[in-house]
Amino acid sequence: MDTQRLMLLTLMAMARRQGIGPSHIAKEDDNALNLGYQVEKALTGALAYYDIYSVSDMATAVTNQKIEKQGNFIHAWSDGDLANIGIRLNSTDNPLIYLGRRNLIANIPFVQFYLTYPSQSGKQLDLLIGKNVSAEVEDRQTSTEIVNTLWRLSSRLGSIATFDNRGEIIWLDDFEDNINKWIQTIYGAGGTIALSTEAARSGGKSAKLTTGAVSNNAVDIYREVPYLAESNWGHEISFAFPPTPGGEGGIVEFDFEIHKGTTRYGFEVRYNLDTRVLSYFDSAGAEQTLETLTLSENLACFHTIKIVCNGITKKWLRIILDNKEYDMRNIDPVVVTVGNTGDYLYFVEVMITTRDKAYSVYFDDAIITQKES
Repeated sequence: MDTQRLMLLTLMAMARRQGIGPSHIAKEDDNALNLGYQVEKALTGALAYYDIYSVSDMATAVTNQKIEKQGNFIHAWSDGDLANIGIRLNSTDNPLIYLGRRNLIANIPFVQFYLTYPSQSGKQLDLLIGKNVSAEVEDRQTSTEIVNTLWRLSSRLGSIATFDNRGEIIWLDDFEDNINKWIQTIYGAGGTIALSTEAARSGGKSAKLTTGAVSNNAVDIYREVPYLAESNWGHEISFAFPPTPGGEGGIVEFDFEIHKGTTRYGFEVRYNLDTRVLSYFDSAGAEQTLETLTLSENLACFHTIKIVCNGITKKWLRIILDNKEYDMRNIDPVVVTVGNTGDYLYFVEVMITTRDKAYSVYFDDAIITQKES
């Protein structure tokens, strides 16, 4: 089975785990499964014909029940036991193919098939029957359309990657299970780092970072990944603040660092809740203002930021914050000579207090990408 078809079937299986079965397609054309069929069309470069055969209750056993439908693949779904459901293609003389080993029969043309299963009272069976039509006689979707269709489908199926669909995801974390995928550092007394159910962009948890109540105390979490094949790299994360009295607040910082030999390239962005300034650091380490803007301080409102750099030239490409993109092309990052600790990428999220008060930030849905456009 080719990789693209495997991807499609994986997504369709995810749809079924969300309770979407093939029999729903007539009821709601815009559901995730219908998008899956569009993906099939896009991936084959052709219009694909689909038909559905459904059994609402498999209470009565059948043996070699003739189904007069044709195609070249069958994808099966059931809330019963697929291991005992079998299909013979074209003739009862052909071997019985049990669907439990794989719920797909692919690339075998048939003009009819014969269905066999034991009694499974109250269980449903849906068979998706497909037939591909020549690409030369139907319109072809572009590769961009394919990516967008897959992205829309993954969004409908609960993926956290819904903010920006450029780049290939190589690592992500929704902070649902544990915080120990990240190295945690507390600077000064009283700081805490823990998973929290108080706020979340997706799922039920986020990472809550709280500083100690002394000015310039800080807390951070960071993640390292091996040095990737050089391309345009990206780091995305969402964050939320609790309301702060009188406009007070700390500084939240997002750093994406490239460690290459004895050189560290730092792509560093911060938002100051006191001054409402969004800024980055230039090659000399000086803070440069991008914009003054007010971000909502509400745990029901998660903002999303994405930092993208050129891993070949080691220069900025862009910063995206919520609905605005900042063109950073060819700007140099912070460049520092360090000890040679190997080549790797480093992602860190920081909260710094600017007063003798404790401040918190909630982080969720971290994503690392490569091959950004």
